[in-house]
Formats: sequence, C-alpha cells, structure tokens
Amino acid sequence: MVREPEISREETFKRWDGRYQGNDLPWDSGAASSLLILTIEKLRLRGLRVLEIGCGTGTNAIWLAKNGFEVVACDLSRKAIEMAKEKAQRERAEGISFLACNILDTAPCEDDGVDFVFDRGCFHSIPDVEKHVFVERVANALHEKGLWLTLTGSKDEVREEAEMGPPQMSATELVGYIEPKFQIHELHTTNFTSRMGGHLAWHCLSRKR
Repeated sequence: MVREPEISREETFKRWDGRYQGNDLPWDSGAASSLLILTIEKLRLRGLRVLEIGCGTGTNAIWLAKNGFEVVACDLSRKAIEMAKEKAQRERAEGISFLACNILDTAPCEDDGVDFVFDRGCFHSIPDVEKHVFVERVANALHEKGLWLTLTGSKDEVREEAEMGPPQMSATELVGYIEPKFQIHELHTTNFTSRMGGHLAWHCLSRKR
C-alpha cells in the first residue's frame, strides 16, 4: 500500500482557502442539507445550541438560525467564513457566531457548550491519524447525551477514480473512530447532493456516552 504524503496545516489551509477564493465548490448545492432538516424534524429538536463544523458558505447555519437554533459555525477557510457572514447578513439571519479555525488545533466552543453537532463532509476529509482528535473535539463540545450527525462518503460507491467525489470510508472505519466516545444511534446509506450530482454516503447519528 502506498502511503500518502503528509500535508502540513498551512498547506491544508491554503488548499481549502484557495477553493473558496476560486469558487471551486462542487459540494455547495446552495440549499440546506435535506438530511439535516429531516433529522431535526424527526427528532423534534427545538431551540438548541448547535455547532456546525465545516460550515462553508453558511447555508446550513443560516437555515438553523432561521428555525430558532443558536449556532456556532466554524470552517478552516477564512474566505468561507467571510462568504458565510455576508450571506447571513443578506438573509438577515441572526444568532450565528462564525469562527475561522482548524478544529484539530482549536476548540470552536467551550466544553459542554452545545446540544447538537453537525458536519456534512468534514470528518471524512480529516487525515486518518487525526480523526481521533476530531472525535474528541466533538465529544468535548457536546453536553452529556448530546447528538452528532455526520455525513461521510461511502466506500460502497465503486468509482473508476477515487478522487472523482468525496473521500470515502467504510462503515467499519466510521464506527471504529466514533464508538469510543459515542453510541451509534443511526447508521444507514444515503446520498450527498452537489452541483455535480449525487454520491453514496453514510448518515451517522450518534449520542455522546
């Protein structure tokens, strides 16, 4: 197996910030995640404090704020946060705290500070050797019994070229990273929607132990 070269924090920031600078955002459909909305409605969640990791241009954070949630939204890219703030202002969405930070280095909120964490396609982009740090940050951010919804690319999607779509994880890999800190509540196959069509994904809802 060929080991992929390690990428520094600075190189990672430049790569993601460059994509937002160039509007190279195939994952940004411009609509709030239907899977997030369905989960919120199914669980009848109301008025909670939510952390969105990898908020991008702010679409999901804005939907949450407009539906009565207090939101902390963070992204590695400063350009993404700038775009998100501008969008929130245009849409008159209040109750969102936007933060540019790398969650691997900086906790985006105080410990036990939120009730629900959401990431759409962020966890699967973290290097394998640091995924445990991501999980730890999520667990620290949540109140006891708080919920984390993560949407990740699925290895069950067969591709001619692995790079043609989001990073992929198997169910075993996903659960292996999450279970030490979380109890799996739901795990099932779903699809990402993007400007370039759909990709097979995992919908994983877990509860902090």
